[in-house]
Amino acid sequence: MNKLAPKSVILSVGFLISAFLLSSTLDAQERKFKFGLAAGPSIYWLNTKTEGLESTQTSVSFNYGLYADFRLQGNDNYFVSTGIMIQNYDYNLSYAGAVLNSSKVLTASTVENEIGLNYLEIPIGIKMRSDEIGYSHIAGWFGFGSGFRINSSQNLTESFLEVGSAEMNETKVNDASSFSQAAKFSLKIGGEWERRITGETFFVIGCTFENGLTNILKGDSYAVNSNGNTDLAQTNVSLAKTGQAYKALPRSIVIHLGVYF
Repeated sequence: MNKLAPKSVILSVGFLISAFLLSSTLDAQERKFKFGLAAGPSIYWLNTKTEGLESTQTSVSFNYGLYADFRLQGNDNYFVSTGIMIQNYDYNLSYAGAVLNSSKVLTASTVENEIGLNYLEIPIGIKMRSDEIGYSHIAGWFGFGSGFRINSSQNLTESFLEVGSAEMNETKVNDASSFSQAAKFSLKIGGEWERRITGETFFVIGCTFENGLTNILKGDSYAVNSNGNTDLAQTNVSLAKTGQAYKALPRSIVIHLGVYF
């Protein structure tokens, strides 16, 4: 677990709550700050960049968090938008490995790794909102997201041939901090539909595409041959890795439903 994450959560929550309490003392027409709660599903996948590393599954998770919009001086429809979100991801990765079997013979293996990552996401961007159209507004959002890992896990199954051509499987369940990066950075673009409920309270539906800019994996791979199996000619009995660094860029489509006050 990232030791810095709890402090980041406390500071972010404290900041947003303080801003909300301050804004509640202002008249609705003079308010320069909007506070919101939102939750919804995200569809996500990995774009792998390492030879022999595969992640073909597209998955769905549930995310939730807080939003804050600060109106720019001189324009009622332009905001600096930020907040905090809890994002959850479960990726299924396949890649080549190498083991020493019970006879101490170097053997190629196949690794299936189910890795779970939880991030504290802090987005920041510019929101451009239309004038009111029948009690509604349409808004566009463009900016960046910084995610900090707060928890990780992995369920790793390694399959290989034992003496006598019998297939063996070894399963390990442990923390994935040594296999995943502590932070990630993404480019975000999206839009929202805001429907006035009453006064300055709005119901919001939004959709955002997140394009990951940083590699979320750590470690090196084994060299693979033309069949995608471990190239044993480049691997010795010390199981030294001679391939590329593991690299994968996250992509996601996030849908959120919420209320702004």
